[in-house]
Amino acid sequence: VENRGLLIARTGFRVLSTIDHLHWGALSHVELKPETGRTHQLRIHCAGLGCPIVGDDLYWDMGNEARRQRGMMGLPPVRKGQGGLYLQSVAASFVHPKSGEEMILEAPVANKFDMLLGRARRAREYEAIAAAAAA
Repeated sequence: VENRGLLIARTGFRVLSTIDHLHWGALSHVELKPETGRTHQLRIHCAGLGCPIVGDDLYWDMGNEARRQRGMMGLPPVRKGQGGLYLQSVAASFVHPKSGEEMILEAPVANKFDMLLGRARRAREYEAIAAAAAA
């Protein structure tokens, strides 16, 4: 994203999985790799693509506007108090200033991500069963 401020920000991303979602169109589990370190960089980049991060009440409207401009379906309002922002750093690395050794820090993925994806999968399965029953 350029021209939002004075500095350029770059983020690499990879889609790990995608699930159809009744309200959001799709729910994707992504890996984001910031190449720069700007304030709210990941949140702004996702919203700018029309795919705001679940629970991002600050940039949700920006994501909705980006979707509108691309002719995509709109998003329902973000629900406050429903698990917070679904963004987590699972790894970070840096070179130790004294030893010069590369330090790698890792954290397990929070349960709330698996819970959200599981609910989306079950909802998709339910919708498929309900559609088959109605046919």
